[in-house]
Amino acid sequence: IPESGIINLSNLTAYYPFNNGSSADASGNNYNATATATTSVNNRFNQANSAFSFNGTSSNVTISDAAGAQAILNNGQNKSISLWFKRSSLSSKGMLVSYQQASPGNWNALAYIGSDGILRGWMYQGGGAPWTSNIIIDTNWHHLALVYTTNTQTAFLDGSQVATMNGTPSPGASNIIQI
Repeated sequence: IPESGIINLSNLTAYYPFNNGSSADASGNNYNATATATTSVNNRFNQANSAFSFNGTSSNVTISDAAGAQAILNNGQNKSISLWFKRSSLSSKGMLVSYQQASPGNWNALAYIGSDGILRGWMYQGGGAPWTSNIIIDTNWHHLALVYTTNTQTAFLDGSQVATMNGTPSPGASNIIQI
């Protein structure tokens, strides 16, 4: 997202600004999500009710429309996922964004903070090891961009490449995405 906060929606598949407690898709493609146990808080620009706080146990934002989740991840296609996040404490950990191929099923973390505070993730490609940034995440706001091409997965943190992983992204017939 540019520092101006203005988004060009014409090429987005989905966009969730979380304004005023809403998890609606602002792209116009109607991939609306459902927020559970979230609290509306100030964003990185200190704008009120423009971000969600998660409680670390039961909070999430879920895109469970089968067509929507599949269209967002789309096997083997070039795509990127961009998000801003902030840890509440140095001991907080968990998934930032994940997907599930069936309900119920195993969650696959596109990006997560491990119990050691290090940013990691992957998009399933037949059981490959996750990428790791080797960066311990502090409690400031950070921008994460996950960029997928047909044969490479790359993670950028605050504009710098922090990890890359070769292999074809293959999320399968994902029908749930969760933040």
